[in-house]
Amino acid sequence: MKFIFKLLLVLLVQVVFAFDQKKLPRNALIVAKDGSGKYKTVQAAVNALSNNANSERVIYIKNGTYNEQVTIQKKYVTLIGQSKDKVIITNNLNHAKTGSSSECATVRVKADFFKAFDITFQNTAPFPGNNAQAPALYSYGNKHFFQNCNFLSYQDTLLSYHGTHYFKKCYIRGVTDFIWGFGRAVFENCDLHIVNKGSKTAYITAN
Repeated sequence: MKFIFKLLLVLLVQVVFAFDQKKLPRNALIVAKDGSGKYKTVQAAVNALSNNANSERVIYIKNGTYNEQVTIQKKYVTLIGQSKDKVIITNNLNHAKTGSSSECATVRVKADFFKAFDITFQNTAPFPGNNAQAPALYSYGNKHFFQNCNFLSYQDTLLSYHGTHYFKKCYIRGVTDFIWGFGRAVFENCDLHIVNKGSKTAYITAN
């Protein structure tokens, strides 16, 4: 009971200090596929951030489909999409191609204090695809917060691998054990969508 209370307290603090999306800081980095921002890819904006920080750095992503794999290994990064269904970060790698569950994820977060708002994380690797894992998100770190985001794939969609992760008002879609990992995750008012691929049974989680 003491452990559960500590976990909930950490996650509550994360929610209280969640970013106000309507107030972008003046130094926010702007990503736009059409060239109207400083960066055309999300990864380019992430790369432009300094490696060390002790406060939030915001990347604002304008509507568009960003065909890329994004890796974030810097603390205090916040991604904000212009609109949930029109800001899509997508790729099509799976475990069969990379030999690793983390290496094939479309977005890989490997740092603490990460936040994301109004973004679709997508992996379009075909199903069954040799039954290979194809995460849309790999989350490794403490105090990760996701609000109003979509996570779309078929196999092993959301990999909460390690740390404390909070998902609020998110939509998560998959076929088999599409929420998995060793992380401590809380899901508040989230929709889970099991895609029917002909099987009589379906597994939501695996840990």
